[in-house]
Amino acid sequence: MKVEIYTHVVIALIVIFFFYIAVLKAKDVSVAFYAYLANDLVNLTARTSLTFSGIRTNVGNAYDPAHGVFVAPVSGTYNFAFTGSAQPQSQDHGVHIFLKKNGVNELYVFFDHNDKKWIQHGSSAILHLARGDRTWLETGDIWGSNILGGSRASDNAYHSHFSGFLIQAD
Repeated sequence: MKVEIYTHVVIALIVIFFFYIAVLKAKDVSVAFYAYLANDLVNLTARTSLTFSGIRTNVGNAYDPAHGVFVAPVSGTYNFAFTGSAQPQSQDHGVHIFLKKNGVNELYVFFDHNDKKWIQHGSSAILHLARGDRTWLETGDIWGSNILGGSRASDNAYHSHFSGFLIQAD
């Protein structure tokens, strides 16, 4: 009887040990991406996901450049940033861009009425994501003709880019 109890205790301790090791490893996860617009986006339409297909960094492969979506591989606190550049237009125009988390607006940037010079706007947000949560950038209200600047390969001038990284896993 005592041998059986000791065997169960040893098995339980081994299970707890491996669970503890797995938790420690999960907290040491590296997740980061930096993606840019490879080409100008011309005449955007409302409620459209933006696809940043140029990749500079994609540690953990959580950002999908084909669809412009980041899927959290682990639960934790993340930082996301967007910077966009808009070319001047001769007529009144504007485009609003939102960072979405599972379809809910979390960040807002707008490019309105620039008729003489390029403008660049950006913002960042710190969000808690559960494993599997999705984030992406999507257009909101749009009017007139708009161009969101892509990249200039000759000198790595990334006019518009989207990035994110895991600050701390849960």
